[in-house]
Amino acid sequence: MCSKQVPHTGVQRVDRHLTFDLKHADGETVLLFTHADWREPVEFMSHCSTEWAVYLLGLKASLEGAKGNPWPDKANICSWG
Repeated sequence: MCSKQVPHTGVQRVDRHLTFDLKHADGETVLLFTHADWREPVEFMSHCSTEWAVYLLGLKASLEGAKGNPWPDKANICSWG
């Protein structure tokens, strides 16, 4: 398994961490992603979770030869970004 933890800072993101773990299972590569250490549960957590899903699905599509959806052409989920 390969693991990388990235410090994630910013106004809404102080002291949170992103972790990307790659492992091989059943003939495929699996990405286990964590966005951790939120100070408290807030509505913005749900937004971030959805944004990460959209980003990672777009990345997967690009890697598999389809058209991805990178910024600034990503799907607009809401006015938060």
